[in-house]
Amino acid sequence: MATEESGALPVHKEFLFSDAAKSTTLTRAYTGRLGRGITTKIARDLLAATDKTLPFPLQTHFMGALRKAALEQQKNDLVFFWSGQIAPLLKHKKASTLMQSLIEEASELLQ
Repeated sequence: MATEESGALPVHKEFLFSDAAKSTTLTRAYTGRLGRGITTKIARDLLAATDKTLPFPLQTHFMGALRKAALEQQKNDLVFFWSGQIAPLLKHKKASTLMQSLIEEASELLQ
């Protein structure tokens, strides 16, 4: 998701390489299914209302309009950006560099 070649939005990639990626939230509030994302205002607010979460895929549809509007208005704190726990460790922005690093690390482990 973080590489230049991925289809993720540029702002999402920026968040993955920012200090914001150090804080993630595990929640069902964004899609109705459990997922992890960067802790933004919307993530904190939705966590407080998890008893009102709709089942998947209804929650995804419900949140889609909010996400679209927030992105159009550049209100990034109202967008839930998917992220794993290791986002703060990301260092490769090109897929080719990432793959080469994985190959080198795996080769070292196999020796």
